[in-house]
Amino acid sequence: MKRKYIGWAAIVAVLVIVVIVIGYQIDVFGFNGYHTVTTATSHSGTSPATVTRTEVEVPAKSIWDWIQLLIVPLVLAVGGILFNLSLSRTEQANTQKRYDNDQLITEQRYENDQKIATDRQQDELLRTYLDRMSELLLAHDLRSSEPKDEVRYIARARTLTALSRLDAKRKRSLLQFLYETSLIDKGYRIVDLTGADFSEAYLNYINLSNADLSGVDFERASLKEVNLSGADLERTDFFGAELEAANLKDANLKRARISLDVDFVYAEEFNVTNTDFYFTETNLSYADFTGADLSGAMIVGADLKRTKLIGASLVKADLHGSDLTGANFTGADVSGAMLDNTTIKDTDFTGVDLDTAFMDHKQRDAIQQGALYQLGDF
Repeated sequence: MKRKYIGWAAIVAVLVIVVIVIGYQIDVFGFNGYHTVTTATSHSGTSPATVTRTEVEVPAKSIWDWIQLLIVPLVLAVGGILFNLSLSRTEQANTQKRYDNDQLITEQRYENDQKIATDRQQDELLRTYLDRMSELLLAHDLRSSEPKDEVRYIARARTLTALSRLDAKRKRSLLQFLYETSLIDKGYRIVDLTGADFSEAYLNYINLSNADLSGVDFERASLKEVNLSGADLERTDFFGAELEAANLKDANLKRARISLDVDFVYAEEFNVTNTDFYFTETNLSYADFTGADLSGAMIVGADLKRTKLIGASLVKADLHGSDLTGANFTGADVSGAMLDNTTIKDTDFTGVDLDTAFMDHKQRDAIQQGALYQLGDF
């Protein structure tokens, strides 16, 4: 658009120059100046006639004359061009802005419609699952069925299928349904959840005490302050899960997986060839492992601040590089446990036999100076 206006201005300027040049070549235009003589005769009564002669000399047009003649229209023309350019740019900017806003509104409306449609679909999936499971409970006596009964296989199939399609929020609702209807009680599990996909599920603060969750996939799930006391978590996958302040008192964690990044150097050195628990660089602060069997566990570089390990079995466990600030090991069995390079401050080792635990002088000095322990234990 700017080039268009400049082109038209150039054409007009060239035409004006051509007209001026031609005007100087042809006297009829008067550009070279001219001389005029006017004679007037007047009569008054009987007096003789009076003759008046008037001569007018018009000089040739100079450059200054042309500037004075053309300056006003030139200024108006340039001003008009600049105004049109500014107006055009403003209109273009407004048009583009309206287009961008329309596009954004359209995209947001589409995304919102998609979200609403997805939510409705998810709600329908969960509702269908709950209805069908309720039918199995009420019409087909699922709760009183035997392990080999077909109704149990149907319940498991429906559960695994639903989990594969539900989002994190609704996986929580499904798990709560199974728990509240006593279908996953430890010692009398009706629905086998081995391999069930609860990855990335939001399960903070949920109560799953004494539940049978063996073999469940909780990878990257949010399990903050979850109550898993007394739960069967054998072979359960907690890789990348958030377990801050989780209650794991008396839980069965045999062969549970917490992290893949395991350093087997110390395990091999102390003949721990079949390590069951992997807690490498995991946040376990404020977690409750009271009475838990963590024999041979790899708890390397973990955050164990304020963690309860009262009466826990940590035989040949590797806590190398972990933060034990404020942790409670009262009555725990740490025979052969690796405690070197750990942070020990306000740690409670009351009733703990540290004779066979592996630690350097720094850890022993820290225990003597700041931690709680029973004299004579090492």
